[in-house]
Amino acid sequence: ININWTLLIIIGVLSALTFALRCYLYLDNYVSLITPILSTWFLVAAILGMIFLNESISILKILSIVLVVAGIVTLSINWSSFIDNKMSKVKRLIIPALTFIIGTGTALFLTGIGSKNMGWFFTTLMIRVFMVIFMSFYFFRGIKEKFKKVPTLPIKLFALVILLEIVSFTSFNIAINKFEISYVSVISSLSPLV
Repeated sequence: ININWTLLIIIGVLSALTFALRCYLYLDNYVSLITPILSTWFLVAAILGMIFLNESISILKILSIVLVVAGIVTLSINWSSFIDNKMSKVKRLIIPALTFIIGTGTALFLTGIGSKNMGWFFTTLMIRVFMVIFMSFYFFRGIKEKFKKVPTLPIKLFALVILLEIVSFTSFNIAINKFEISYVSVISSLSPLV
């Protein structure tokens, strides 16, 4: 196996930064408004896969992308609340949300390249190791002050969230090791519907 440490570090940094951005975006309790927007990260991964890896572009793939976006938006947003009083409050979150979308899409596209070249297990393990290292660095450098509003999770719930994240990220890596990144990204973006 030819290990690309630079790629793994870049993915780890992007993953840590986008995780911190997600936490920031959820601080204002606009989860139902922000989640569908953040779920469009797959567009970045799919487009990068089609451009740089020459993945297939088909009517079925384009149609599935359009349907997934429509489904996420339709089922996740409380339209009356959004239109009535949240629009002005959400405007300030647009730049961080777009940064999250681009960062996450790019990180998961690069994860696909890493999984195909270094294997899914090693890539999954090393990305999570680097992500923990970089998140620890940010946490201890003062960002923790910004997250004081975040309520403490019960340990059982926290353990369940970590377990589900590990299973989903590992599943994603196994899938992109076997299939096109653009297909797997579209399917994995359906998590808000769960």
